[in-house]
Amino acid sequence: MWYTVPRGKVKVDLIEKNLCVDAWAVDKSWSAEDLKSEAAKLFPKVLGIDSPELIPFEFVRSVGTAIVPITLHQGQALDSKVLRHISGSGPVYLRALQDLDQDEEV
Repeated sequence: MWYTVPRGKVKVDLIEKNLCVDAWAVDKSWSAEDLKSEAAKLFPKVLGIDSPELIPFEFVRSVGTAIVPITLHQGQALDSKVLRHISGSGPVYLRALQDLDQDEEV
């Protein structure tokens, strides 16, 4: 699992494997479920959209060079409006909650 912001060669490797998106249009009306579904479509081969089982992932953000989970008030959902607000202060990442098959062509 990633705990630091990818930089240098690591970031280049992610870009070469198509695991990096610099911009993504998020519809303000998406619910938390819609947001997660649409985000998974960004990386269909890696997150399992094209296979029988979806790889679980979470939205995370950077604080300095650390990658940390997004913390919300109890009862608040991470919908598109909240994500857009959070992304205004820095990058948002998707972090798989299990190891990805690194040998798979993506």
